[in-house]
Amino acid sequence: MALETGTYINSLNAANPAATDGLSQADDHLRLIKSTIKATLPNLDAAVTATEDDLNILTGASAAGVSAAELQHVNGVTSAIQTQLDGLTSSKAALSGASFTGAVDVDHTLTANTLALDNGSNDWTFEVASNKLIIKYAGTSKMELDTSGNLTVVGNITAYGSIS
Repeated sequence: MALETGTYINSLNAANPAATDGLSQADDHLRLIKSTIKATLPNLDAAVTATEDDLNILTGASAAGVSAAELQHVNGVTSAIQTQLDGLTSSKAALSGASFTGAVDVDHTLTANTLALDNGSNDWTFEVASNKLIIKYAGTSKMELDTSGNLTVVGNITAYGSIS
């Protein structure tokens, strides 16, 4: 029987070599097998230790449109990503509009132009504007401290009084 031809593994005929082929063709069959393997897997330069399940996952990912770069983004993930994200929204403060109950410890600089202390409808606010610290109550300025240390107060100042 004439030697089959092929470039890739899928072109090999599993029925070849035929039992009637001469022993002298065996080396031709081996060379064909080696050339098709090398053509099919041209970039392999070390042992492949992936299981068939590993390779099937990659096939499924490829069919779903997941690229190799996208797969690299999950490198090092040790549990379900969505579960981790869901945990962030329930146990961490939102980037804006967060509300807290209990003590809040800030171990680093807290940067804000305005800090509001919510007391219902009449809130105290601390604002930084034009290098001045302005303290307001219910939206009305009550005190202003400038960078020279000058303090301006609306209303009376009590010295040596007691705080209840």
